[in-house]
Amino acid sequence: MDPGHAPHAAPGCVLPTDEGGFSCWSCAVLLVAVTALLLDPAPALADAREDLVAAFHKAMSKGHYTAQVLTEAKGRPYQSRVAVIFPDRFHLRTPDSEMVILPEGTWMQAGGQWMKVPMDMSRMIRSYSKEAMENGMAGIREVRVEGSEEVEGCLADLYHYEASGEFMGVKSASRLVAAVCRDSGLPVRLVSTGERGEKVTILYDFDSEVTIRPPGG
Repeated sequence: MDPGHAPHAAPGCVLPTDEGGFSCWSCAVLLVAVTALLLDPAPALADAREDLVAAFHKAMSKGHYTAQVLTEAKGRPYQSRVAVIFPDRFHLRTPDSEMVILPEGTWMQAGGQWMKVPMDMSRMIRSYSKEAMENGMAGIREVRVEGSEEVEGCLADLYHYEASGEFMGVKSASRLVAAVCRDSGLPVRLVSTGERGEKVTILYDFDSEVTIRPPGG
């Protein structure tokens, strides 16, 4: 039985590695994206940043989301999917493998077979508390609104900004563009470009229902 249902989506920032697994950098990008949803605005922030943070907080209030992640790395495109139920339920899918991370355990599927792995990924994810994420995202800066375009069927304003921090032991600095739908007030797309030109595009769905359970459950 399918351990998770992610209608429209597919998510997780997963870069192809030589072993075909989940890379640390890809997990770092995913955490940057999730962290953005947890930011608290400071009183001195400009209106653009306040508006962007308000959109992320509105998305967080949904409690779950799915996402389709398109990655450009090593000269080739790569697609993955993620379903998330906050604070600690994740379902990651790539063309090569699939992983379900729950408080009670972690399962990985490869070659059509599911196995419960001894590494408790949920504990590692839980270590990224709201406070820890906010501290890690202290480097977000230079938020500005530049233009608009239709994204996933809605007219969206484009928020350009920069962010730097350390996630899972990987230091990263990125230029990002978040598209926020005018009708819903929700982010619908996030594009991140890393220092080495790595590009990740995340398409969010905060409306579809999400169910994540152990394989066979």
